[in-house]
Amino acid sequence: MERSISPAGSTKRTYKLHGILVSVDVTHQVIVIQPSEHDGKRVRRLIITPESEILAGTEHKALADLLVDIGEWVSAHYVKEDNRTVLRKLHVPRGMTPSPPTPLPKGSVSMPTGSEALPKAS
Repeated sequence: MERSISPAGSTKRTYKLHGILVSVDVTHQVIVIQPSEHDGKRVRRLIITPESEILAGTEHKALADLLVDIGEWVSAHYVKEDNRTVLRKLHVPRGMTPSPPTPLPKGSVSMPTGSEALPKAS
């Protein structure tokens, strides 16, 4: 844990978290991370503020850019302020570029995307 000095002069404890990014809510400016087994079992809901820093590799990104990285391993630094848990810094180790779809070999079965019509039950 690190300590940082807030503008009011009080000391705030900075926590580190490693886990899987499970949700991004751009409207409410919130992300949810499922921690690794070493960082606890409870998911963390982190509030994004204008001071929050989001990095993909070495590039600064916006919250909406994280939508392509749901399910990726991330590391975060956050503080507890009043009754809120606020993100200070989020790092996605590899860049935030979506990988192109991998073509399936001829004759293989593809996984449904959720937009296909379901087969009728017999």
